[in-house]
Formats: sequence, C-alpha cells, structure tokens
Amino acid sequence: MKKITLLSLIFVLLMVFSSSAYAEPVNQKITTLIPSESSSILSKVELIEDVNGIVSVRIEGTATAGDHRGYHIVVNQETKTYSATLTELEPSQQTENQLSSQLLGATYYTAHVRAHTYDPINIDCNWTDLGFTWKDDGNGNGYSSITHAGRSLNTWDGNPTSAGTNWYLFSSRYYNSTPSGNTESAEAVHVNYNFLGGIFGSTYATHNISIYPQPEGNGRYNWYTTFTPSGDGAAKYLLHLYTEVY
Repeated sequence: MKKITLLSLIFVLLMVFSSSAYAEPVNQKITTLIPSESSSILSKVELIEDVNGIVSVRIEGTATAGDHRGYHIVVNQETKTYSATLTELEPSQQTENQLSSQLLGATYYTAHVRAHTYDPINIDCNWTDLGFTWKDDGNGNGYSSITHAGRSLNTWDGNPTSAGTNWYLFSSRYYNSTPSGNTESAEAVHVNYNFLGGIFGSTYATHNISIYPQPEGNGRYNWYTTFTPSGDGAAKYLLHLYTEVY
C-alpha cells in the first residue's frame, strides 16, 4: 500500500512539473508605435505589456559593422507615438582585421549594441553592452555561411551617478549558455534602492539585446533592444532608453 501511494505521489509530481515546463507563453499586448517625425530612423518601435501591467519598450534597427550611432528614444504611451534622435559618433576601427581575413576567403565582423538607462534629465544611470563577432564565408549559402566567432557581455552602473543615486548590477546572462549559432542575445538587470530618495522602494531597469547578422550582408546586421523599467512605485516611469551601436 505504501509503495502504491509513493508511486502515485511521484506520478502527480511529474505531472505538475511537466505541465509547468511546457506551459504556454504568457499573453502579451503588443502595440507598434508611430514615429512622430515624417520619416523613421528605426525599423520598428513597440510597446509590450504583460499580464501584470509591466510595460517594455522594444526597438529594432539595422546597422553595418563599424558604424557608431546613438539613438535617443522618447515614447508617448498616451498617443502611441515615439520620437527618435540619431547621433552619428566616431566610427570604430576594423579594416585591418577585415582585410587580412578576406585574403583567406572569409571576413570577420564585430558589432556591439549598448543599451543605456537615462533618468529624466538625461543622466546615464547604467548600461548593458553585448558584443558579437561572426565569420562570413561568403559562400552563397544564406545563414549557413555565418558562424559564431566570439562574444562579450559587459555592464556598468553609476554608483553614484552625477545626480547622486546608486545603481547596482542585479543579474546578467547570455541566452545561450555556450557560444554557438549565427545570432547572439543577452540580458542584464540593474537595480536602484534609493532612486528619488527611495520613497518609492526599489527601481529596476532590464535590458534585453539581440544581434542578428544578415546573410552575405557585407557586415550588415539587425539589432534589437528591449527596455523594461519596473519596481514598487512611480519612479520607473521617469526612466527612458538610449541605444548605441558600434
């Protein structure tokens, strides 16, 4: 009898864990925003709201390895619009590595996407930087010509910022535990326990970043950043996103 009861308990636990592991993704409300200017400098900007009411801003763009640009994003949730300001920065140096690689029939490219959290007066609070190096064989086989060649994940937190608040790294991770494939993605969570004097409790800023090289794109790639401010009070609504690609 005890053996049957024990087996029954194990079966029930397996059913519970199995149903949890294969649960359907949580429904999200996704709204594509309209650029406030006549032409957009980004591929897409979206608001993503989960079932708990937490709202994220997801932006998508394209670039070429060696570009150095900054995108300052301001979202108006009421009108479902956004404004984006593009800043051209100093280009990065890669030509020597690319030239030596091309002599061997392949080209190596490196791209970085850095997501910054800005406060209401545009003070840099923290950032997450994802770097990805890929090899393009140029053999005409689409994505199979692109192979993983390296990656990096770095973060910074103002401790304190020039406004006197203190941010800390809460967690960071690659989505893939081992470097492989023809894309790279990562996430970092930053926390502030005294933003606006701490009267609203803890404030979190989460960055999700992805880099997708285009097949035989001569160093062209798609990039994505998602910014999720969250926490106990209204302080999270005062933060916004600045994205840098280089």
